[in-house]
Amino acid sequence: MSRIKESKNPEVKEIIADLDAVTKINVVAESEGGKVLVKSLISDVIRCVDTLAGGYSTLTIQQFVSLSADMKTKLDIVRVLTKSGKNKKFLEELLEEAIAKETE
Repeated sequence: MSRIKESKNPEVKEIIADLDAVTKINVVAESEGGKVLVKSLISDVIRCVDTLAGGYSTLTIQQFVSLSADMKTKLDIVRVLTKSGKNKKFLEELLEEAIAKETE
């Protein structure tokens, strides 16, 4: 792996950097704390939807936008965590291809 990290190919270096970040996120996602976090975020999103559905006629525009932004942020975090395993596998395959091209 150290030979790979020493590669002068900018594509390989970029893939390695992305893979390192995704691997760290995946470690969090697979941990007990990460699983609790995902469940908590999903519960928060459900509460936001419930508030929007139940109070749509009485919410101000500012409250509506605030709830929507809060919901989007939480969904984005859930997506990052839950897709980290697939992203890691994809980046590993991409790295293998880039290394194969480099050694040709």
